[in-house]
Amino acid sequence: MPLSEIVSDLSALGGIPLYGAITVGLFIAGRMTDAFVLALSFILAYGVVILARSIWFRPRPRAERYTNFITKFDANSFISIHAARAAILAAFVWTRTDNVMMGVVAVVLAVAVASLRVSLRRHHTSDVIVGLAVGVIVFLGANTLIANFL
Repeated sequence: MPLSEIVSDLSALGGIPLYGAITVGLFIAGRMTDAFVLALSFILAYGVVILARSIWFRPRPRAERYTNFITKFDANSFISIHAARAAILAAFVWTRTDNVMMGVVAVVLAVAVASLRVSLRRHHTSDVIVGLAVGVIVFLGANTLIANFL
């Protein structure tokens, strides 16, 4: 397998399909609280990113052309939603398992996703650092909200 495919596959760990599959899998498995935490974390993370990208435009390292608000939103580098989603999943695994090694692997994979977003020239380093922080913060907030209301 070429390195570019491996890099692309690893970057997908911060993608919507995996995140959605895990959330749906938790619903199907009857782990409703966990599924709600991930769903709310997803919504909150997107809210933060949409707000940040609406207020501040930062071109990607490999600049993209844009012609309207939607394409400008996608051409905006700040904040990395891939890093945020990867951090949410890492925080989820870290808090839901007694296996320390599994938690460490999840954190390493989240950092790898963030690093790959920089090396692929989709984000600046600060974009992924803030994305990782946003992911952890929204996960902790969603976890607290769901725990208090469910």
